[in-house]
Amino acid sequence: MTVTERLKAYRDALILRQTDQLTDRSSLAATFVRGILAAISGTTLSYLLGAMITVLIARELGVSSYGQYTTIMASLGLLSNFLGLGLDTWLLGEGARQPRQLDTFAWQVLFLKMGGACAMLSILVLGWLNGGANAGVFIIGSLGVIADGFSRTGFAVLRARAQNGRVALLEVATPASLLIGLFILKALGLTIVALVTVQLLCNILVLIATFANAFNEIKLPMPTPLRVLREGWIFIASDAVANVYSLAAITAVGAFAGAISAGLYKPAQTVITLTYIIPNLIFWVGLPLLNRAQVRSTYDRVAQTMLIGAVLYGLLVLIGIWLVGEPVLRLVYGADFLPSLPYIQVMSVIPLMKSISFVCAAVMLSRRRQRLRLVLQSVVVVFSIVGALTVIPRTGAMGAAWLQVAIEAALLTLYASGAVWSLRKTHQPVAR
Repeated sequence: MTVTERLKAYRDALILRQTDQLTDRSSLAATFVRGILAAISGTTLSYLLGAMITVLIARELGVSSYGQYTTIMASLGLLSNFLGLGLDTWLLGEGARQPRQLDTFAWQVLFLKMGGACAMLSILVLGWLNGGANAGVFIIGSLGVIADGFSRTGFAVLRARAQNGRVALLEVATPASLLIGLFILKALGLTIVALVTVQLLCNILVLIATFANAFNEIKLPMPTPLRVLREGWIFIASDAVANVYSLAAITAVGAFAGAISAGLYKPAQTVITLTYIIPNLIFWVGLPLLNRAQVRSTYDRVAQTMLIGAVLYGLLVLIGIWLVGEPVLRLVYGADFLPSLPYIQVMSVIPLMKSISFVCAAVMLSRRRQRLRLVLQSVVVVFSIVGALTVIPRTGAMGAAWLQVAIEAALLTLYASGAVWSLRKTHQPVAR
């Protein structure tokens, strides 16, 4: 046996021993607490840096140019569906169930993402050749989206191994490097093209660091990703429709209400989106642990803890928005963006609904009810598209705010029903 083979065997044994330790109730609970604390610390700092970046960009570009920039970024968010970002959720769950196959699954996911990246770039190049406006900016921005998408796969590998501390450091590295780049651009003159170029460079640097931490070796040639495609397509579709109903409102505001309305609505949406930090972390840290739970009492304890934390957090955010929303908005964005406050207040109930929805989604996925989740999301995405095309052209940004509330309410209702049905349908956790 070669030295490389011995090291690999030792690493596999270590992973299996760590996994065995996580099957009992005390280790599972301790791992969840450690993971949440590490994830909250890193991601909170990352989002705070991201908020500083958003404010700096908004102030330097101005309302009109910032509205144009946000419209471009929202469109890039829709194009990112080609990358199959939902496969990272599949990788997170399956990697926790089968730690020995984690690296193989990860490279298969990356192979599929490369195919999506080629499709995305092909569409943008065709638009560029046909003289499409802003096509060059879209190409540069899409390369940044591709790099970030590959990094997310590395994050999923680390989270499946319960290495949430490393993920936290890598998440902080992206906005930290971008903030340095923005201060340099501020002195030279900030433009949209320069901005997306710096974002691309920062994403590439973080991608290199992520791969160095997540993988011990580069496995080439890539294995045939038939199993991942067969089992993970539903996660791709789920992520795609989630992006549609999440971005439908802001995209429609930019298209129908103009750059000024988009520039005022986007800060409100950004404030609300920032409140998703904790619920999203509860999902990403809790889902692998729910998948590992072999005893019903352990499963129930983790799920109940997630739900209680989600509700308390959502209520706290709701109260906080009404108490300090105006001074925070004035401090962060400046007086020019105070017209965004009514939109924030309208959407203040969304963090509570979104928090519970994340827990319901984790329950459905841990019970292997991915198809049910996709069906429920499909209903919501139809509702969001119809609403965006009928409500926003007549009511503008305020209609978009109310539409977003309606979308999240519909999603919560369907998700809660799906989670309850999943728990009743399967009386015991899925066998491991």
